[in-house]
Amino acid sequence: MGYRDVEEPLSGFHALEEHVDLPFSTMVLGVDVTVVEAALPSNGGLVAVPRRGGEPQSIDFRELPLPSPPVGGDWIHVYRQWAAGGLV
Repeated sequence: MGYRDVEEPLSGFHALEEHVDLPFSTMVLGVDVTVVEAALPSNGGLVAVPRRGGEPQSIDFRELPLPSPPVGGDWIHVYRQWAAGGLV
């Protein structure tokens, strides 16, 4: 699968913001954070942008803990399956 083959479906996941109830809260490394957006960084992947106080950080949605998935969290689950090669 070439870069172009991956980029097109990945860009479709950016619509995740339209389907997932943002913002939502979760914990990252034992700290409460609020995920305020989804982003497609230039180096690939799909990241959540959590904020806690100061500057926002980013974490790949594949690694974001979701003890209580937000409304629309099934989109995150599908992205994780796709990124792992489980969906073609």
